[in-house]
Amino acid sequence: MGGEGGEANTIGVAVAECYLSVDEKVRQISTRTGAALKRNASPAVTSSRSSDLKHMAPPKLKV
Repeated sequence: MGGEGGEANTIGVAVAECYLSVDEKVRQISTRTGAALKRNASPAVTSSRSSDLKHMAPPKLKV
């Protein structure tokens, strides 16, 4: 049926949007994490969080 095709297309668009806005999402996560860390500042958490973000960030695609 027709619904399946539309569903797959929606998923494809969602995936594409996710990849296109990865940089933006990483910035938002960094901002939120930074704000949370300021509330309960702990140097150990700060360093581990920032290194986790670096590892999670996908490699930049060369265009």
